[in-house]
Amino acid sequence: MKKILFLTVALVGLSIAANAQNVKIARVNTQDIMASLADVDSVRVKLEAFAKDLQDELETMQVEYNNKLESYSKTKAALTPVIASQKERDLNDLARRIQERNQTAQEDYNNVQMSLMQPIIGKVDESIKKIAKSLSITVIFDAQDGPVYIDENTIDITSNVIKDLGGTLK
Repeated sequence: MKKILFLTVALVGLSIAANAQNVKIARVNTQDIMASLADVDSVRVKLEAFAKDLQDELETMQVEYNNKLESYSKTKAALTPVIASQKERDLNDLARRIQERNQTAQEDYNNVQMSLMQPIIGKVDESIKKIAKSLSITVIFDAQDGPVYIDENTIDITSNVIKDLGGTLK
């Protein structure tokens, strides 16, 4: 019984060792890939326009608040307590809406960024997989993830992916 168990373990060990010799490792630099794609430049332009729209919206709200505050400050002495109280509530409400919009603006920006970048990220991933299969690579490390050590002789498929996606290496 012990001999059968020993032989089974030995065969499994040999099988694993034989398969390990077939492992082919490569690296890729997705940051360089993204920098080489015209699609990313297009996304950057769209994001800058969206950020400008958000900034304009927030500035408009702030100008409205400042104008109302200035008007209230000038007329406060002549207002009845009820009207003064209502104007203060209006100012506080506007200040709260500005603060809330500041918070949601960042979330909106992040959501738009993700929705615009997701198709590009998907294309990059598919290209990496396609090239890995064509070169019989079993493991790929992204240089951006900061591996402890990558031998300079390790296959670097960054330029292959850039060519596959129609980008230009920068």
